[in-house]
Amino acid sequence: MHAIANYFWQLCLFRRHPAELPNRISTAGSLLLLYLLFIIPAGLISYPSRPVFTTLSIVLIGVSLQAFLLYGLLFFKGFQERFPSVIGNLLGTGALMSTLLLPINLILLRSETEILIAIANALTWVWLGWWLSVSGFILSKSMQISIVQGALIAFVIELLSVILSFSLFPGR
Repeated sequence: MHAIANYFWQLCLFRRHPAELPNRISTAGSLLLLYLLFIIPAGLISYPSRPVFTTLSIVLIGVSLQAFLLYGLLFFKGFQERFPSVIGNLLGTGALMSTLLLPINLILLRSETEILIAIANALTWVWLGWWLSVSGFILSKSMQISIVQGALIAFVIELLSVILSFSLFPGR
């Protein structure tokens, strides 16, 4: 487990190449399970009033939409054989980065100190920029596009996921 976490941490620091992850469906499947083990509890903690079914549905919608759109983009670029590695890298870094964001979310949920809330809000924006950079890096190396294009693709996929989730689960 330490070696896996270290790989994704190094990838988040741009010190590893996304192609180093084995390009196997079994690897991607294992990382999907790991992702769900981290993201579902993080979602339940970050949104305590949201029902478990809703949280689970939102996570599954997001992952499914991401997988569908990424496969389509990789197919369009002629790199569909890289899909297991690309989705595995995005899921692994997403799980790690969401775990890092959890304490900031807890501060936003439970703090009443204005300065602490302001710092947590600022850190959330820094985290968003870092996540977009990491996702852009993974996509750029995998699809031979620029990091900015990769970050924009990651942002659009996330935006579509949020829009779809809010459309299916309004007020949650």
